[in-house]
Amino acid sequence: MDHSILTTGRSQHGFTLMEVITFMTLSALVLTGALFFFRTGAESYAETLSQSLALEAFHHANRLMTRDIRNLRNKSSIATATVSQFTFSNVQNQSISYTFSSGQLLRNGVSISSGLTSFSLTYATWDGASWSSGATTEIAMVTATLSTSVEGRLLTTSSSILLRNAR
Repeated sequence: MDHSILTTGRSQHGFTLMEVITFMTLSALVLTGALFFFRTGAESYAETLSQSLALEAFHHANRLMTRDIRNLRNKSSIATATVSQFTFSNVQNQSISYTFSSGQLLRNGVSISSGLTSFSLTYATWDGASWSSGATTEIAMVTATLSTSVEGRLLTTSSSILLRNAR
């Protein structure tokens, strides 16, 4: 007796329509999931890169300001000390001016950081008291605060700079 599988006259090679539709549906689901993860990863990378570039610009401006302000010639070389401007002479007797205008931080009129939402300077005396007016020779520390908005997030950096030659 022959124990082979009985066929009804049709070929057993290939896939049925139901198998092909099932395969295509499962493949579409897997590809949709992979695309979602890829797109989310790419968006996250772009946002992180944007924030990183903004922070690098902040740090560059901060390093430049810190270096310049620490090289203040002496305590009587401060010409202007306001919330948005600080002008002084350095040890090489060069006039240095930091100004905030139209979203840009300017050093001697040249932009060193743009796209800022705010910039402020505050001052303190040697005893730690806040300085807002009076003789600029009383200033011992300058605190610079910069803010910007990147991808809807507010980024703020602040640094306090002790004046080396002002004592």
